[in-house]
Amino acid sequence: MKKVLFLTLGLIISFSCSQRPGDMIMINTPISFATVIIKTEAGKVESTLRLSKLSIQVEIVGNIVTTTMDMSFYNDLDRILEGTLNFPLENEQVVSRFAMEVNGDLREGVVVEKAKGRRVFEEIVRRKVDPGLLEMTKGNNFRARVYPIPAKGNKRIVISYEEELDMNETAWSYRLPLGFQEKVASFSLDINIKKQVQRPQLIAASFPDFNFKANKSGGYKATFEAKNFLPDQSIEVRIPFPKSDKHFVMTEKVGKETYFYLHTRLTPIVKKAPKPKEITLAWDVSESSKGRDIDKELALLDQYFKRLENAKIELVEFSNTVHNASIFNLKGGNWLELKTKIQGLTYDGGTQLGSINLKKYKSDLVILVTDGLTTFGKSKLAFAQTPIITLNSSKSANEAYLKYISQVSGGKYIDLNHTKIGNLTTALTNESYQFINATYDGKKITSTYPNIVMPVHNQFSLAGVLKNETAKITLNFGIGNNVFHTETIEINATKNASKFDIQRLWAKKKVNVLNMQSELSTPAKIVKQN
Repeated sequence: MKKVLFLTLGLIISFSCSQRPGDMIMINTPISFATVIIKTEAGKVESTLRLSKLSIQVEIVGNIVTTTMDMSFYNDLDRILEGTLNFPLENEQVVSRFAMEVNGDLREGVVVEKAKGRRVFEEIVRRKVDPGLLEMTKGNNFRARVYPIPAKGNKRIVISYEEELDMNETAWSYRLPLGFQEKVASFSLDINIKKQVQRPQLIAASFPDFNFKANKSGGYKATFEAKNFLPDQSIEVRIPFPKSDKHFVMTEKVGKETYFYLHTRLTPIVKKAPKPKEITLAWDVSESSKGRDIDKELALLDQYFKRLENAKIELVEFSNTVHNASIFNLKGGNWLELKTKIQGLTYDGGTQLGSINLKKYKSDLVILVTDGLTTFGKSKLAFAQTPIITLNSSKSANEAYLKYISQVSGGKYIDLNHTKIGNLTTALTNESYQFINATYDGKKITSTYPNIVMPVHNQFSLAGVLKNETAKITLNFGIGNNVFHTETIEINATKNASKFDIQRLWAKKKVNVLNMQSELSTPAKIVKQN
């Protein structure tokens, strides 16, 4: 029977170990660059530990993908090393597996709540047993202590993460960002797309002879292996979906419970939003903002202000406190004076979102430009009913809070990392098309997530628990509280049965809602369902 995976915020591995801790190292993830840094007591880099082996396995079913990184780091020193694994993920990616090799055996992690994970970690330490704890830090970053890394030996670490794929009019898109700076002694890549009728298309891949071939099980697979290989190029795959299949459903029985996951494609209804006459532009000038893509932020504002043409804009600069507020008049889309002001800003100090009281600024719209990561002090900003557009261009961000701010205020969350500027500009000038609620028989279906109002684009997915062999669920979409479109989908426990871990997908969606609610000073509005 499978373990129940609820809050994927902490994974624990415990193992007996009598050695004393060795030198401290830092292991950076293969998504950015896979190096192991050995530091002196003064914090200076002494040498690097190479990644000797990397095996990447990708499994795709519909719009769901699991990526597994199997990594081996070689210690060529004559002493045992201790290190920290830092593993940043992109937004919407969730760790689903953490395993570490100990005395020749691969020990699997157990998923627990973060608070409980820290408590269990300390209890294991008191028993003089060495644990491994993978926990989520600020943003979507994961960290784990790695020990022992044997002298003249390898340390194997396995991490899997899951995500739901983006899509356009004809296909889903999967991207594997590989940015290695050094060759890997042994490298392999395996992408397996199950239940796929049409051949996937490689958009970007520099690997020789890396092509998709049909397999007997009804899908496509591409493999690549090489020695002393430098994986420094990203891979992008387009996966065409049948136009006739508008939605699909998968179920999984775990003990006495049956979990379901459904996905449907949408055609959003477009409605122009009223043009704001007064805007509050809250701009984060803290030290961490140096990591933002400010050029991309300015490019989006440039297109938006040109469409807006005329408005009064109040620029509010903040970091650990509010530093300055100044007024600019937008005329005919010309915002050169404001743009020049922003380009000349100095970024310094910590971040305290709670230092801003947006109730003080009278406007029709607030644009908040920040990564949402408070480094000290109050993390909750005060805001009224004015719609807030939260604008993020950072790879590491408190996405849950930024989404909450935008959704509860009736605004939008804009992620500049994955969408073209033109599409984002259109999103800014239109009303937010959203999932309003789901209606169903409460005796046949329970515990559906998401269960809050949330914006949607060209697709939507929902997970829940099925209490009957069959049931129907109706999804309601619209603008504001007005339902413009519904989709009624039938769920069949037997017909839709799959081998995919649907329970974990359900847990992921639950976590997303709970993470959002954990940022609230007041409870989020939960949509009542019949």
